[in-house]
Amino acid sequence: MYFRRRKISRTINTIMNNFTFDDLVKQEIIDLSRKGLYDEDLEVIIKFLRDKDAAVQKLDLSGNNITLAHGKFTDALANNNTLEELWLHGNAIGREGAKCLAAALANNNNLKELYLSRNNIGDEGTKYLARALTVNHTLQRIYLDRNNISDEGAKSIATALLLNRGIRYMHLQYNMIGDQGAEELVGALEHNNRITTLKL
Repeated sequence: MYFRRRKISRTINTIMNNFTFDDLVKQEIIDLSRKGLYDEDLEVIIKFLRDKDAAVQKLDLSGNNITLAHGKFTDALANNNTLEELWLHGNAIGREGAKCLAAALANNNNLKELYLSRNNIGDEGTKYLARALTVNHTLQRIYLDRNNISDEGAKSIATALLLNRGIRYMHLQYNMIGDQGAEELVGALEHNNRITTLKL
């Protein structure tokens, strides 16, 4: 296991050594998907998310081992004013990571698309995100498919959609949402005419 972690650290160092920090800050699209990254490998990413001169608009971290549970990345995201797309599908975010991410979304006013498919967020994690959506009106597209969300989580989303003024597209396919949860969501749509697509 120790050898594996050292190998991963060399991987992220190799990636980052291809850029000076000034070069990285100027990139509008950064793709670090499927690199075997863990939270501790994101220090450089966190640094440029905090940089006021950063130009990044799309950051792809999908298919890694990221949890977000330490809060450092999400703290940087909360105050970032350039990032518009964040791809995190296929990581290990879970409930605690969703809690930290929700705190960031409650403060961020620039992110427009969030991809969270296949992160085992569950109902508790979904509740945190739903609360954030009651105050975040910038996010337009959110992907929550394959996250073990049941009727309980669907109800919290439905409640959030009664107040949210930003979401246009929500993806909830391949969860465990039954008739009761679906009815709650449909009921919310009757009061929210801004949503154009809700996939169940």
